[in-house]
Amino acid sequence: MKYLVLLEKLNPFIEEEVTIYTNDITLTGFSSVCPYPIEVGKHYKVELGLTILDEIKIKKLEKPIEELYQISDGLAYLIRGKLTGNKLNAGVLFEEDFLFEYSHLDGEYIELYVDRISVEFL
Repeated sequence: MKYLVLLEKLNPFIEEEVTIYTNDITLTGFSSVCPYPIEVGKHYKVELGLTILDEIKIKKLEKPIEELYQISDGLAYLIRGKLTGNKLNAGVLFEEDFLFEYSHLDGEYIELYVDRISVEFL
């Protein structure tokens, strides 16, 4: 999904790591697409996506919850939110075609492990 975000931080050691703020949520992601120079403190239009490198780890939650839980200081997250079709709403909305494979969980709150959140500057 596309968002207007505030760039809060750039990692001085990992060039592609960015920390952004949108919808009252701060998240750290991996920006492999950045066609222009960016500066901390400025707003940018971005598209957010999910990267899963190995197997998909997904489970149904018993309670409704929407959150992005960063695992340690890395780029991995547990994303908890409501699955509707191919959209996962966790305070920010992620739209991914692979989520159609989990139609048996449609309308349910789920937890999804992702290796990183991709941030594409538009």
